[in-house]
Amino acid sequence: MGSHLNSHLARQLQRCGWGLKTNLPYWVIMEAPDPGSALSLYEDYFPILSVTERSYWLFVGNSQTDELFQFPNKEAHVSKETQPLILVPGLEIGALRLSRALLNEMDWFLSNPSAPGGIARLADESQCVLPLASAQHLIDTGSGGSVRKAVTWKRPDYWHPRDLMEFRHESYQHSPGEWWTYTYRTFDPEMGIHSEQGWAELTNEYKLVLDDFETAYQVCRNGDFKIISRPEDISAIS
Repeated sequence: MGSHLNSHLARQLQRCGWGLKTNLPYWVIMEAPDPGSALSLYEDYFPILSVTERSYWLFVGNSQTDELFQFPNKEAHVSKETQPLILVPGLEIGALRLSRALLNEMDWFLSNPSAPGGIARLADESQCVLPLASAQHLIDTGSGGSVRKAVTWKRPDYWHPRDLMEFRHESYQHSPGEWWTYTYRTFDPEMGIHSEQGWAELTNEYKLVLDDFETAYQVCRNGDFKIISRPEDISAIS
């Protein structure tokens, strides 16, 4: 029965509007033409693909929806405390010029789809690349934003001002390619800096990357994350 269904799945993915990409032995990406087709395939094949050794992800291509489905392998951890976030090895990309150096960093996030983080351009501190795993932090803070919207934000839009000033000074102390750790406080820009809600503290790893066009970027990999109360010194900021 299993081999019959898998061969049927292979024929399904060869049809117009469907797609298949692999990075064995880590993951297999299946692309569906529309949300309805994706949901049907997810329901039909979940019992089989959810117990395989590798992870399968299914997403809707060329769509404005955020319909994402995961067939976790048998080692996957499912939280009983919160609604599980379904991840796909994907990236939300803002305005930037691609280069080999950036593609190498993007490939790391694609190969580690559960790892939140991102890539920011140093010149204007804008978020240029966010993995879909970063959506969990937006959910945890109660943010009204999305990963798609977050790639339009710049660090002054959501960092504690004092932490950002100290971060800028610290970042100049490190050479390209050198990883270093920084802890900062952040707020939800949808709620505003004076909101009592939407504050969090993150401890991340950063490194400087210079691309082929001599543009500097900072790659970030998120570490510890916790919800905090609004800092007391924020009330003095107009």
